[in-house]
Amino acid sequence: MHVQQKLQLRPETPVQDAGFSADSQSLWTVHDELHVRRWDTETGAEQCRLDPWNSPIPSRFVSPAWDWDRRRARACVSACGRYLLALLPETEHGTVFSRVFSLESLEIITVNYGLCWFSSQPGVLTKGHGKQLAATAKIADVEPSSFSHLHDLAADQYLHELAFLPQSHRRFCLSPDRRHVASWQGWQEHNTILPPRANEVSVWDIADQSRTSRFEFEQNRPLAGHQDAIFDALFLVGEDPRLVTTSRKESWGSASDEHNALVWDFASAEPLFALEGLCRSAVHVKSTPCGKMLLTLSAHDTIREAFVRVFDAASGRALFQTASHRTQQLPPYACGVDAMAVSADSRYLATLCSNTGRVHVTALDDATLLASYDVAVSDNETDRQALLRFSPDSSQLLVAVSHACIEVRRLAD
Repeated sequence: MHVQQKLQLRPETPVQDAGFSADSQSLWTVHDELHVRRWDTETGAEQCRLDPWNSPIPSRFVSPAWDWDRRRARACVSACGRYLLALLPETEHGTVFSRVFSLESLEIITVNYGLCWFSSQPGVLTKGHGKQLAATAKIADVEPSSFSHLHDLAADQYLHELAFLPQSHRRFCLSPDRRHVASWQGWQEHNTILPPRANEVSVWDIADQSRTSRFEFEQNRPLAGHQDAIFDALFLVGEDPRLVTTSRKESWGSASDEHNALVWDFASAEPLFALEGLCRSAVHVKSTPCGKMLLTLSAHDTIREAFVRVFDAASGRALFQTASHRTQQLPPYACGVDAMAVSADSRYLATLCSNTGRVHVTALDDATLLASYDVAVSDNETDRQALLRFSPDSSQLLVAVSHACIEVRRLAD
């Protein structure tokens, strides 16, 4: 495979987020004060603009007459490339009003007096009741005071109520069939002792609003479960109902998980197996679209690994780890992987270290390092970010480690 530079954008204003359109022919960029622009990926020409503050098409939704704080506004492009979520805070209290736009028609699809998030399943929006947005908060990092409901963006209709989830649960994930949610308390940096049930995950039937199972620690079984706080969770693709969970290993010093990544049968609430040899402090877990592999990435506030670990999703067997991002110019702790992305066809895995600007593209079928190249890194650490996305057709890779520059590479066999 060859990786060819296709496009380099250096917009005049800093970029918050970027993503491909659903047809992979265009690139959307979100700039400070929420200037949203679409670019042709072949020529680099600007095609159009979207103003989240004032919709170009008349909307049935009435917006509040607030004094908007444009400097603190946030927006992001959905992974499928079809939607834009804009969080618009007002000046005095930081109360947030959310708007979701179609990036195909440029129309407003839905609004919310409060925060919203794109869920783990494409085309599903999570609406919450929490209305405050910190000045430097990232959308992905904002936690709700409580969840409201799920909204189907494609059908533009209410999907499921979420108010039944415990108020102490700040994190949840949605099953691929949209029938179940798994919820847990989430990692809280200010905690000094393990809160009650922070090491447990509950699975709920959304239609019945009832708990179907609870994954908890039991000493008297081969795989006891998690002693430390749950860090991440993910439903696995497939006929058998399974959930993978990771814990904040040794987060309070007293607990110590022997296996901090487990795969559970959520019908029986029994752990099936652990991910082989994984004993890191805290990891994010991701599944390939085909559901055959699991990928783990060290959390940013830990001693990060310079590679991604790949596991067989059916057995937990370790398959391989990607090529290391370590260099002789920087100490090992500065060479951790900041972002990973998997192509929609499950063929390629891209990893990025924002401190070095090095990108690796790995073949998932045989662990071959297909390409390794560098992108421009800003000398100003506050200007750095880690954007890494494949196009929906798996033919292009977007990379940005600076708010001032975006690169698009073409992947060719």
